[in-house]
Amino acid sequence: MDDEEDADRPGILVLPGTYTARIKLGDKVVSQPIVVKPDPRLTVDPVQYQQTYDLSMKTGALLELVTKSYKQMGETKKALKTVLDFSKELDKTKVDTLKKSGKALEAKLTALANQLAPERGRQGIYDRTAAVSAQLGGLLGTLQSSYDAPTQAATVQYDHLHKSVIAMLNEYNQLYQTDVLAFQKQVQEAGFSLFSPVQTLAVPGI
Repeated sequence: MDDEEDADRPGILVLPGTYTARIKLGDKVVSQPIVVKPDPRLTVDPVQYQQTYDLSMKTGALLELVTKSYKQMGETKKALKTVLDFSKELDKTKVDTLKKSGKALEAKLTALANQLAPERGRQGIYDRTAAVSAQLGGLLGTLQSSYDAPTQAATVQYDHLHKSVIAMLNEYNQLYQTDVLAFQKQVQEAGFSLFSPVQTLAVPGI
C-alpha cells in the first residue's frame, strides 16, 4: 500500500444533487456550483442508492484509517532502520540493548502491517486478498458497482471488517503507546532521536 496505489483507487460516487467546488490560491477563493444529475438511462431507487452510498462512505473511512496506520508504521520502520544503522557508533552496551529492542519492535510492526496490507516486494507464497485493505477495497468495489441497496452479504462483510479494523487499531495504539514510546526513550537516552511525535488514531464509531 503506497501513494501510487492510493492514486489508482477510484473515489466514491456522489449522490445526485448540487455541490460547490472551491479553489483557493493564497487569499483568493473561487467557487463554482456543480449539479450532479442521475443517469437518465437507469431507473434508480433513491432510498436504496442512499443506503449503498452510506455504506460506501463507512467502508471508505475504514480504508482511510487502515492506510494511515500502515503508512505510519512504514515511517516508524524507516526510523528504526536508521537508528540501528547508526547505533554502531554508540557504546557497545547501548548498541546491544537498542538492537535487541529495535528488532523486537520491528517484528511487531511488520506482523501488524502485514495484516493490513502485504509488504511491497514481499517474497514467498501468501494470499494478498487476506489483508484487510484488500478486503475493504473489494467491498468498496462491489458497493460502487450497483445502485441497489447493499446485499446481506455486503452488510455482513462490512460488520466483520469493521470489527477487524477496530481490533487492529486498538493493537496499533497499544503498540505505539508502549513499545514505540519505550524505544524512543531508549534512543533519547542513548543520545539522539529520529522519531516524529507519536499520534494515536481515534477508534471510529462507524
